[in-house]
Amino acid sequence: LKYEIAIAIRHNIIVWIRGPFECSVNDHEIFRGGKKDDRKKNKLDRDALYFHPKLQNGRKAVGDSGYSCRDLSDKMVTTRWIHSKQFKKWIARVKSRQETLFIRMKAFNLLGGVFRHSKG
Repeated sequence: LKYEIAIAIRHNIIVWIRGPFECSVNDHEIFRGGKKDDRKKNKLDRDALYFHPKLQNGRKAVGDSGYSCRDLSDKMVTTRWIHSKQFKKWIARVKSRQETLFIRMKAFNLLGGVFRHSKG
């Protein structure tokens, strides 16, 4: 199963979790809320991160090179050859923080089972 997870860039908090999705679903489809054909038919999932109010008014998410297509450039920043060396280092730090979170979530099997808290 796949999950869409976002962390705050300047704070140590998870700001978004959505899923689970089947492994066959593309990351672009999860982020956008559907396939390209769904956009034409107006069948996009409005609960997708793409439509989140925090990503409006010029704010963007940071993603890996898999998100580097032109139709996501208004919502997603990826490392590009035109960026300065300093900006590329900053993007690498942001992506590294997210990968560290994923490694820890996998190590502790946080998304692999059902959580049941005690009644006390």
